[in-house]
Amino acid sequence: ELHINQGQNPMPYEMIDGNPRTQYRWFNKNLYDMCKSVKAGKGGAMVDAEMKPELLALRDCLNATNHGLSCANMDRTDLQRAASALPGVRQLLNVPACLSVAKSPDECNTWEGNEETEFQNIRTGNNISNNFKRPDKDIRQKQWKTCALVGRSPIIKLSKSGHGIDQHDAVWRFNLDTPQSSQGWVGTNTNVRVLSHLDASKSAGLEHKRNASEWHKGEHEHWKKHTLGSTRKTHQPEDWVMWDVHSNKLLDDMARIYKPNTMRMVSSEFISWVLKIYFNIMGDLEHIGLGPFDCAEVNSLSTGMHAVFMAHLSCEIVNLYGMSYAGYLVYRRSAHTDGAHYEWVPHEHHAWEFDGFLIRLLHIAGKVSVCNRDDPTVSTIELMKIK
Repeated sequence: ELHINQGQNPMPYEMIDGNPRTQYRWFNKNLYDMCKSVKAGKGGAMVDAEMKPELLALRDCLNATNHGLSCANMDRTDLQRAASALPGVRQLLNVPACLSVAKSPDECNTWEGNEETEFQNIRTGNNISNNFKRPDKDIRQKQWKTCALVGRSPIIKLSKSGHGIDQHDAVWRFNLDTPQSSQGWVGTNTNVRVLSHLDASKSAGLEHKRNASEWHKGEHEHWKKHTLGSTRKTHQPEDWVMWDVHSNKLLDDMARIYKPNTMRMVSSEFISWVLKIYFNIMGDLEHIGLGPFDCAEVNSLSTGMHAVFMAHLSCEIVNLYGMSYAGYLVYRRSAHTDGAHYEWVPHEHHAWEFDGFLIRLLHIAGKVSVCNRDDPTVSTIELMKIK
């Protein structure tokens, strides 16, 4: 089922490959061509007779869990071996020199060449700012032993994980999420925050409530009370990481408003590494008979997927809480459980179905651990009412 975000109307661009998504304003032809090229190099789907038993089991497991079923009766060692052997998963080992733009080392000093988000400059004609203060140092590889990535899916309310989340060396949150009013489920700590351009714009315009139409009911007041107020009193500065180069122009204002937190822009090398892995895994999964996945859906990766790749570099152990691990969860649980508690329409800019497959694959391969499982007997409305 196709869910289109409001305001996402077709634009007068020429349709490509008969795919109406290619006419949308935010269609990213650069990623579309990259995706198609990588998938073409995989040679299409194999037939069952060409696949080893463990690959067949991996395919069946990923298919089963995509529909809320289990593959607990399958041999976990064989599944992990098959998942880890996929070419896209093996590329996780070829780590980039830097995650974010910083003064040192020299190769990390530029955002230019971002293959994911610079395309928007071509369509809009807007210049991308290069004038922002760069942090002295990058986030180090394996800087933390344990990291908790805390999403905003209502499934996090199915179990009180807050204490366990706070035991991690670093707690990561996304966009405008705050733990207040939900600490028992999401914890209290925040060490890293990963933001989209939309949410960076909202946070940068906080004092004057710029972009007022973009704020959900109650969200602005909640954010201002619990983030602006608490940040200025904090004894533990946070790293805020932006993945869209159009947020460059906001970084200095954000650094002033949210002092002493460090504002960061991801490096182009990191983005290239992520895209290579992302599309290769998409091709790998189609090669074993899953999908097909629509390249035109990938106008950018979601903030959560950026954070998963960032954490893989920065943390030895990555645990995911309250993150949708299947495409159906994005729509079935289309609400956010931060303090404002609002319904949410998934952006059509992202490949949610594939992202669910990717998270489950990384879980099977032992690269991340999914720590919350959905319970379809509990409605989203019930979960949102839990205080």
